[in-house]
Amino acid sequence: MQTELNKVIAAVQEFYAQETFLLERDLGERTLTHRIAVYVERQFAGWQVDCNYDRLGERTLRLPRGSGSSTDDHLGKSIYPDIVVHQRDIPNNLLPSSCARTAITSRSITISASWPR
Repeated sequence: MQTELNKVIAAVQEFYAQETFLLERDLGERTLTHRIAVYVERQFAGWQVDCNYDRLGERTLRLPRGSGSSTDDHLGKSIYPDIVVHQRDIPNNLLPSSCARTAITSRSITISASWPR
């Protein structure tokens, strides 16, 4: 687990070093999440890295009715990992993570990751 954490830290450090243009302009969370995923992908050779991936193997992830959220991407309310390091063809998620801006004008991003136990 420590190796994966170190890779995420390296990716985020590279993101902050290379993407000042985006951070200075307070661009949206989805834009920043995609760019972080680019740097994460460089750290995890042999794994696929996707944003807002709605599958687990062949199964489509669906939310229960009445959950207050939607699986319609055009509504922007989907609940999937913002970034996932995984193997697409089998249900093997190494690192599902969620990213959030701490404030609209903040240059800080919080990343929450869940490692399988």
